[in-house]
Amino acid sequence: MKLESIVDNIWKCGCGSLNSPYNKKCGGCGIENRFRVMDGNEIIERLKAIRQNVSDVDLKNAMQKIDYLCDDIFMYKNNSL
Repeated sequence: MKLESIVDNIWKCGCGSLNSPYNKKCGGCGIENRFRVMDGNEIIERLKAIRQNVSDVDLKNAMQKIDYLCDDIFMYKNNSL
């Protein structure tokens, strides 16, 4: 991946860590870079994972994943339509 400026393409994770655009996962918490465009199948898989968290009564994790999914759907909509 060749970028014009690394500084302009740094991504900030939900945990607060700043990451290089070359990092696929956050250096602070290990979560995948969610600032890439997802396809519809990935969004559906994330919904299934959230449904499982709710079934297991892991509400904190489910709520965090719902927030991430809302961001993903917004980016998907902006890049697909």
